[in-house]
Amino acid sequence: AGFAYALKSGYDIIITLDGDGQHDPKEIPAFLQAASCSYDIGVIVGCRTLNYHSMPHARRLANWFMSKVVSLIARQHIPDSQCGFRLLRRQAITELKLTSTHFDLETELLLAASRRGWKIGSVPIKTIYQKQRSHICPIIDGMRFARLIFRYLFIPIYKDRRTP
Repeated sequence: AGFAYALKSGYDIIITLDGDGQHDPKEIPAFLQAASCSYDIGVIVGCRTLNYHSMPHARRLANWFMSKVVSLIARQHIPDSQCGFRLLRRQAITELKLTSTHFDLETELLLAASRRGWKIGSVPIKTIYQKQRSHICPIIDGMRFARLIFRYLFIPIYKDRRTP
């Protein structure tokens, strides 16, 4: 709904932040700066390396594993594929046919953008951990992630978009 509203309103850039207060909106200029440097970057993902060791161990391990898998399938390095702090270009979003409706949407967005020929960039960010529990269900969301990965392993690669 947020993407549809932003596109309908004519915005060229969409910024997403996780709703749990983990991200500092004061870091948005870093995303805008990175986007202004290259127009073939369709998505810029925050990379939580600035305070990586404060991330809970299980989450750090899961993020590392998922980022490796997503990077391999996307055929480009995405250091923190599960970070919800992102910049998305209008041109990239309008080309994507996303079907996921849960936490796997973040991964699908990266895989779909890369399959359309968009580069995925990243910027280092700080993350504010407040001891809140993750809403991710390891079993159910893990199965969704596995199903999405399986599906993308068998989608032919196509890069027929025009350069913005």
